[in-house]
Amino acid sequence: MHGGLHNIILENDSFQIRNTIDRFVIGHIVEDSKAMMFGITGATANHAHRQASDAAHYRTRYALFFPCACVRFETYIC
Repeated sequence: MHGGLHNIILENDSFQIRNTIDRFVIGHIVEDSKAMMFGITGATANHAHRQASDAAHYRTRYALFFPCACVRFETYIC
């Protein structure tokens, strides 16, 4: 496989979104992606229950409102 990809896990927490994508115009892209996954060692695609991804949702919402602590450098490091 290109790029030496191994042990990839793709998760989605919405059956409705997944099914809509499968039936939509890009459904063939999804099918091609699924076929390419067979060339990646240890690749799996799973449904993640919403409860299992609550921590990720919380962190994402928190990050949207967290003030950015940015550091500005006057000189560029080359």
